[in-house]
Amino acid sequence: EEGEEAAAAAAVGEDDKAGAQHSTPLPRSIQALVVLFFVVYVGSESGYGGWVSTYVLDKAVVTTKQEAAFVASWYWGGLTAGRLVAIPLAVKLSTTTHLRTQLVGTVVGAILTLTVLDNSYTSACVVSAIYSLALSAIFPLALSIVKDYGFEVDASATASFICASCMGDAV
Repeated sequence: EEGEEAAAAAAVGEDDKAGAQHSTPLPRSIQALVVLFFVVYVGSESGYGGWVSTYVLDKAVVTTKQEAAFVASWYWGGLTAGRLVAIPLAVKLSTTTHLRTQLVGTVVGAILTLTVLDNSYTSACVVSAIYSLALSAIFPLALSIVKDYGFEVDASATASFICASCMGDAV
């Protein structure tokens, strides 16, 4: 029995050396950057969803409140659809690749928003959906990428991320 226990302990030791990552404490500088990222991200996510209907009404892209609400529903529907699609993608893509793809899509969506949002009702709906699809999985990916890089995310860091998200939503 002692021989089997020693062999099992050696095997665990080898597995540990082979691929297990050891967590290091999250530096305050990186925590501060992630906090800033969450303030900006959640602020842009909820800000766009909350104000797009007012914007398209003010710019006369739409003529009725129902059409304006429909543009906003394209945004929130795209956000929901993107989060559902992100689940199987998370199995196929690394967190870094997935997050980079989402961020590039967000830049493309923001450029489209700035250039063609107020062209027509159809373009407002399509651009809102594209932008929200790109934004959809960034929040959970940003939460998990810190851990993927080998940093220990303790309760204090998690609380600061969530508080930053709340601040971004409030702003």
